[in-house]
Amino acid sequence: MAFKPISGDINVTASINDLNIFKPLYQANADVDIDGALNYNTHIVIDSNMSKINLDGNLDVRKLTIKSAIMSDQPDPLDLQVNYNLGIKPTEKTVSVTEFDVTANDGSNDILTCSLSEALTLSFMQNTSEMHQPVKLNVGINQFKNALIADLLPKFENINLHKSLTSSKLELTIFNGGRSIQGVGSLNIIDLIYRR
Repeated sequence: MAFKPISGDINVTASINDLNIFKPLYQANADVDIDGALNYNTHIVIDSNMSKINLDGNLDVRKLTIKSAIMSDQPDPLDLQVNYNLGIKPTEKTVSVTEFDVTANDGSNDILTCSLSEALTLSFMQNTSEMHQPVKLNVGINQFKNALIADLLPKFENINLHKSLTSSKLELTIFNGGRSIQGVGSLNIIDLIYRR
């Protein structure tokens, strides 16, 4: 009995105008309120016999707000965008990432950015001698308002974070299909108040 090769072309879309529908998932934290609108699109292409599965998609969240009674400062609405392109080869146990970009904007700044310098191949094969070129993943934080998380952190009597801003740059170098990762970066906190 012969089986026909499996292949396909699928579009997956979702549009949600009220993120509070997820409230039951975090009911334990009843004082947390999440609002915003979400759009999700992914194009899936399955090659003959599932030798390769390609996913090309994006996630777009508009006016995302997270409010909590324990936070004295409430965040500005965020626009979050994620774009990705993945190629999965099940038999070879590899995932090729040709695009991965993340941006979060608070209306005036891109407070979070994340991007790959070039295509990345992750290998999940045991005891392979195959070599992959190093790839850099760059992550940036720009003028993040520490007041948004200050009430969630342990209290230090002499330190006040509420008026401070954090900026950071992190460069991760991924070696040999993800078997080794090296990171180097910087952290800058301005207007941190310390009282003796």
